[in-house]
Amino acid sequence: MKLPESILRTMYEMERRKELLEISIFCEESKRDEIACFFNETMKKYWIEAEKQVEEKYSCNNEDNNYAPTDAFSSDGKVMVYFISRPVFYKSEDCSDVISEEANAVIEKTLVKLLREYPEVSVEGYMGFCFEIGNEKKVYQYELTSKGTEISYGETDRVYDFVGETISRAMEDYHFWDGLIENVSGIWGCTEDEETKNVFDFIHAYAKWLPEDAYEGVLTFASKEIRPELEEKLKKWENGEKALLEG
Repeated sequence: MKLPESILRTMYEMERRKELLEISIFCEESKRDEIACFFNETMKKYWIEAEKQVEEKYSCNNEDNNYAPTDAFSSDGKVMVYFISRPVFYKSEDCSDVISEEANAVIEKTLVKLLREYPEVSVEGYMGFCFEIGNEKKVYQYELTSKGTEISYGETDRVYDFVGETISRAMEDYHFWDGLIENVSGIWGCTEDEETKNVFDFIHAYAKWLPEDAYEGVLTFASKEIRPELEEKLKKWENGEKALLEG
């Protein structure tokens, strides 16, 4: 599932450039190292090619961004694609303006080549981050799933361990909730009430990752506009039932 934009904005403001980026490649154990190597070599090749095209198109210099932002390796029963940095190119000399579409195209091209070379594997992932252009914050996020030898970007109801673990750590800081209250307003194409509902849906989906001391923060946020169906669950949480908002 995609995250509320207010969550990603708050993460960015708290930790400055905190990204939620991970792709998982599922395959036989005997093939993991080979597939990780294939991904890394292919990604590097396509990234350098795209970098040159971006420089020609926008007459800018990306020499500080001339390496692939990823590193794939075998981990926890899969090949994990770890992101060293945000997958973006710069289209201005002072790096104040970025583009993500070309970078996403490189990732997709790499994964499609991998799927065609190893049709037995499957891929899933989530990409979410916030960046600033001037004084404006922009959110970029999508889910990806392999469909045969192609990549699909349809939204799913899937939750991700790395997202839950990362945001759980952020929620331990009371500044997170203050920032979230501020960020639910001003989301383009979404009213404050709609974004508040999106946040509660997120809390419900990721309940098992919420830290023990997140209750006060949830209540602080919930005081804005608590949905009736959450009242009983919050009361149970207050009474020490660790079921939290699950179920």
